[in-house]
Amino acid sequence: DGQVERRASIRWDGGEGELRSVAPEAWADTTDDATAFLAVAVPLAMRRGEDLEVRGPVSPRFLGALETLQECYRQWSPGMRVATVVAAPGDARAAVGDGRGVFLSRGVDSLFAAARDGDGLTAAVHVVGLEPRHDARVSDREAELAGRAAADLGLMSVRVRTNVRELSDPVFPNWEDFVAPGLAFCAVSEPSVPTTIERN
Repeated sequence: DGQVERRASIRWDGGEGELRSVAPEAWADTTDDATAFLAVAVPLAMRRGEDLEVRGPVSPRFLGALETLQECYRQWSPGMRVATVVAAPGDARAAVGDGRGVFLSRGVDSLFAAARDGDGLTAAVHVVGLEPRHDARVSDREAELAGRAAADLGLMSVRVRTNVRELSDPVFPNWEDFVAPGLAFCAVSEPSVPTTIERN
């Protein structure tokens, strides 16, 4: 149906789950790059106190930033343990777009960012699955309204679906503690939309 689903199995001591994203084929990452999945797995491993092995190529730039990233997480939440990450650097990722995007949830902050920076933006990304209280009907309606808002602002609308909260909520009950890796997963899973996605 013109959509690409990317999946990865994540296993930890005593359990396992599957992390997924679905995006339009024109914008989705169709490579075997595991960088987006690693963005989610690192804080989960740190909170669980486990080390991490990635069975897939990862961005060398992201690998190079892991020490700093984990130190930031550890300072925010001292109970988190720095994880040893075993991963192989991958080749250059597929070409990315040359535009700029904004996550558009229809909340006040995202609408303000989209309207304020509208002339410099090319895409508005609405992610279905980040608001767990919405059933399928409400989620679809929210996505439709976000698409209309994007059109009113002259922006391309991109709808992404993910189940990231199925894995994050049991470990990080407060979504505000996990929103950055959750959005990073969505942004890196759709590299052909913009080179920079902003959340204000």
